[in-house]
Amino acid sequence: ERPEGLASGNAVLVGAEPSAILAAARAVLGDAERRARMARPALPYGDGSAAQAISAVLLRQALPSSARTSESSSRSDGHRRSSPALAR
Repeated sequence: ERPEGLASGNAVLVGAEPSAILAAARAVLGDAERRARMARPALPYGDGSAAQAISAVLLRQALPSSARTSESSSRSDGHRRSSPALAR
């Protein structure tokens, strides 16, 4: 298991033995308070915006600034991306 999941409490390391997996699942499913703690989102792997930020960086590096400007100004629907990475 990834250390971030273990540290945040969203995951438990139980090994690969079927009986250990079953015992751990029963322990979590049988304890509502423990289940609630594990289910609480801690975002141990990030906030989910990495792909959008990476895409923005790649677009800035790959497209000339005039192409980015004309592409964004040609949008007639008025929608703009709201990622902080795109605002840079």
